Amino acid sequence: MESVSSLKPCNEIPLGYRGMWVVVVTADPTTRSELQQIFSRLGIDASWLSSVKECKAISRRDMVDMVFSDERLPDGDYWDLYTAITRGLITKPKIVLIPGSMTRAECEQAKHCGIFAVLERPYRPAMIESTVMLSRRKRSAVGSFSWPA
Repeated sequence: MESVSSLKPCNEIPLGYRGMWVVVVTADPTTRSELQQIFSRLGIDASWLSSVKECKAISRRDMVDMVFSDERLPDGDYWDLYTAITRGLITKPKIVLIPGSMTRAECEQAKHCGIFAVLERPYRPAMIESTVMLSRRKRSAVGSFSWPA
């Protein structure tokens, strides 16, 4: 974990990320560590959760812009998460899957059902940054894409 003194001051955070709230939902410590390093390097502030229930509570209380999630969580899967945090919302957060074991067909089905993007391992900082920036330009709930392996 980084010390407070090593974090970027607000004026050094790229303009595209200011005011954006990213939530990462993963119970996997390896995924959490990998993404924390990437988000920290990019100057993206993120909240770290480990269940559908936690994400639902936060998304009902505050406007979340983007959610990165494992395909399986201790209390459900990505579809449970998607329906829990988007039901009844006009402006839906972009959901990005960070799968560990999904087949290509399952990834395509997820995108067809409303998932914004599916990222394949290994995660690269440029891939994460491009996904976040694309989400800022695509404000509608329609549209998805995959990064090639």
